[in-house]
Amino acid sequence: MVGPDNILKVAPETLESDFKIATVGALVSGQWFTQNADVGSKEQHPIIYFTSGLLHLYPDPMLGSLSAVKSAAYNIARNFAQVLPDRYGIHVVIPKIGGVVVERGVNGTPMDYPWDPEAVVENLFMPYLSQKREEWTFENEVTEIPERFPEVW
Repeated sequence: MVGPDNILKVAPETLESDFKIATVGALVSGQWFTQNADVGSKEQHPIIYFTSGLLHLYPDPMLGSLSAVKSAAYNIARNFAQVLPDRYGIHVVIPKIGGVVVERGVNGTPMDYPWDPEAVVENLFMPYLSQKREEWTFENEVTEIPERFPEVW
């Protein structure tokens, strides 16, 4: 499981395993989706979501392996975003989640915490469903980074 680890102590095997999960997983998902998405409809378009965060911009030494593999996975998603829309008519979306996804109120998480699962779906996933092709955007901007992430691990 990809999770917290200190960059000074993380084992190479952990990084390799995390890389297979997050980065190779993104590659395989994008390739599979390209071959299996229903691209024949004129009224609807397929969407593939590659969830991202801010670790590619703000690496965290206490999340050393996760920071590295999420950076690589983000790169793969951006590559798909450059190819799939024009070649296959597939909308590639990279919603950036600026914190740990956890229910509000769990482990002291504030009730206005923006990364509650329902809020993530409503605010980051749903808006892309109504975009017309000429309006397609690929990622959201995260302007607020929480000072404290919930202790979920």
